[in-house]
Formats: sequence, C-alpha cells, structure tokens
Amino acid sequence: MESGFGTLPSGLALERKYSDLTHGPEGSLSSVLAAHITAVTNLREAFLEAGRGYRETEDDSTSRIANTGPR
Repeated sequence: MESGFGTLPSGLALERKYSDLTHGPEGSLSSVLAAHITAVTNLREAFLEAGRGYRETEDDSTSRIANTGPR
C-alpha cells in the first residue's frame, strides 16, 4: 500500500495514527460525527412529535370552541 507517509516504521506508525483519528475507535472523527448525526436525528423526531402534539391540541381546542359557541 502506497501512501504519503512512506514505508519506514515511523511513516507507517504515523499513517496508523491518522487513520485511527479519522476512522478508528471511539473518539475518532467518524464516531463523533455518527454520534452527532444520531443526536440531530433524535432532535428532529422530538420536534416533529411536538409539532404533531401542538396541531392535535389546536384542532381539539378549535373544535371545542366551535361546538360550544358563545355563552
């Protein structure tokens, strides 16, 4: 495998280090981005659910007001 770090042991170690930073274990760029994507997706779902709840409450209140008429 050819890379910009060369074939010396120090170059291979450096290549491994950078690879771990981007695609390695927990704390790597890819794992942090995946966690952020999950958080944003969960927030989106929470806001959509809140919007549905607001709409249902608004429809229910409007219906009750329309059915009771003025007093």
